[in-house]
Amino acid sequence: MKLILIRHAEAGSRDEFQETGKPDSLRPITARGGQKFEKMVTALEKLGIEINVIGTSPYARTYQTAQLVADKYRSAKIEK
Repeated sequence: MKLILIRHAEAGSRDEFQETGKPDSLRPITARGGQKFEKMVTALEKLGIEINVIGTSPYARTYQTAQLVADKYRSAKIEK
């Protein structure tokens, strides 16, 4: 078994999001962060890295990032 740790894609500004009054756990990734992350996942795929399970916290930005991985690795299951 191999374990790969991936940090979430670039998220929006913590300070700006705080002004919405919503909890930080709902702060999403940015469009730019998503695009950059998709390139990274494509690189993993080209390297032949296999991903079967994607573990994520319930935070919005981590789940969104996990979903980007799952979009490429269709057989991978996301687990919160």
